[in-house]
Amino acid sequence: MGIIKDVTLTHMKIIAHEKGSIIKLIKSDQNEFYGFGEAYLSSVNINETKDWRRHKEMYCNLVVIRGEVSFKLFDNRMTLNAKGSFMSIKLSRDKYVKLTIPPNIWFCFKGEKKENQILNISNRIYDPNEVESLPLNNNNMPKVNW
Repeated sequence: MGIIKDVTLTHMKIIAHEKGSIIKLIKSDQNEFYGFGEAYLSSVNINETKDWRRHKEMYCNLVVIRGEVSFKLFDNRMTLNAKGSFMSIKLSRDKYVKLTIPPNIWFCFKGEKKENQILNISNRIYDPNEVESLPLNNNNMPKVNW
């Protein structure tokens, strides 16, 4: 797994308790906290994929709260030496990590279990004019092998 510049992985805490666990998501004193816009859940069915997308201004803080999800990230920002960097990571409740994706990084994902839910705590309210999408298989992006 490569790491893309400005993408962060933050190990989060699950505080086990016999009556039910406390699952930490994000704290305002973390370096990768860029403000709060909204929080929303995305679901992806088993073996289904969501196409490439990138936000022009939004930071996405993604946590898999149910199931297991594979993510692919691609950096084609023209201003960095890392142009063309590719990253793969699989997240789940067992591998409880927050994936912070800065603006202008492409990402797609695939559901690995029967029920898969991703929580996004973003720094902006969703704006359809601020996001770009591309089909999973196209000539502008790397071929994805799950």
